[in-house]
Amino acid sequence: MLKGLKSIEHIGIHSEDTKKLTDWYCDTLGLDVTFEMKKDQPEKSIYFLKGLEGTIIEILPSNENKNKRELHDPGFSHIGISVDDF
Repeated sequence: MLKGLKSIEHIGIHSEDTKKLTDWYCDTLGLDVTFEMKKDQPEKSIYFLKGLEGTIIEILPSNENKNKRELHDPGFSHIGISVDDF
């Protein structure tokens, strides 16, 4: 058991095409878009998807620089957790 961990609040995933990945999560897993930070290109917008019990998946655009892995490259980015106290 993880002592003090109440729940996972959200995770962040970077994608080269945020719209396409968002559509997949909605169509395949039944998640709903709760908020969209629109950009000039839909594939670069930021989407917040809500799952069961309030968990959020944040879909963010990836880094354009493909030479090396950076913080905002495609893939898992971050996780937010809920705790009572540190």
